[in-house]
Amino acid sequence: TLLHGTVRRDSSGLLWVDAQLIDGVDGTVLWDGHLAETSSGIGSMVDSMVASIEASLIHRGANGIDAGGRAHDADPLAYADYLRGLALIRSRSDTGLVKAAGLLRGVVAADSDFARGWVALGDALLLLPLYAGVPTSAIEAEAGAAIQHALELDPDDQAAIAASGRLAAMQWRWRDAEIAFRRVLSSTPDHESERALGEVLLVTHRPLEALAAFERSW
Repeated sequence: TLLHGTVRRDSSGLLWVDAQLIDGVDGTVLWDGHLAETSSGIGSMVDSMVASIEASLIHRGANGIDAGGRAHDADPLAYADYLRGLALIRSRSDTGLVKAAGLLRGVVAADSDFARGWVALGDALLLLPLYAGVPTSAIEAEAGAAIQHALELDPDDQAAIAASGRLAAMQWRWRDAEIAFRRVLSSTPDHESERALGEVLLVTHRPLEALAAFERSW
């Protein structure tokens, strides 16, 4: 699917969003929305859009919808940096991940109650040894503290639980990692958690179970 639209700000400071969710295969419009909100309410706007899209897709019979947790009414500039940080994390580039970690440190410094900001910071830090050559010892404590802070803010947040599993796997705490990934998967389908679970199962000598998890992750 493709989320396509425009965002504009009027002279009064209102943000206006006109958007469509489009089926990438046949071009069918799955959802069409028009929202307006003040800059300080950007998190509420995201919540409204996610809820509206989710309701529309469920009504159409779609499965596996994950709203990704509720958005947060953080400072608009901090929230924009959070979104930039997520994009940089997805890039998996060495410089991008270093920049993401810096941006996300600023996000949680600006709003320490932003659970998803802490999760994103933890994820960026966990990827630094893999993609940027940063020693694990240099990021382990900070990543663990970020993920723990997210869980304290929202113990049931699926992204934070999955991040705790990735931290446990990095530390070779295979049982804790498996518990975390299975907890996520008990609530919602998640391809990344299925793949991560498959890796844990493979390392702990359960190849058939690992193969099944990898197949579910496709």
